[in-house]
Amino acid sequence: MSNLLYWVIPVAAVAIIGMLMALRERRPQAPDTSVSDFSRQMSALSKRVATRYPHDGERKQAV
Repeated sequence: MSNLLYWVIPVAAVAIIGMLMALRERRPQAPDTSVSDFSRQMSALSKRVATRYPHDGERKQAV
């Protein structure tokens, strides 16, 4: 069991240090960046989903 601790503790320490370095080095983002990204994605989806029907206002029904 003590041999396992010699592996688990260093692996956990390296993982924690790696996460701290990654969080420290990431680029800062403005608070409204995620809002503008969301808005851009939603507008792209709405353009893709938009379906135009004939001007008569009625859909053809299957018999």
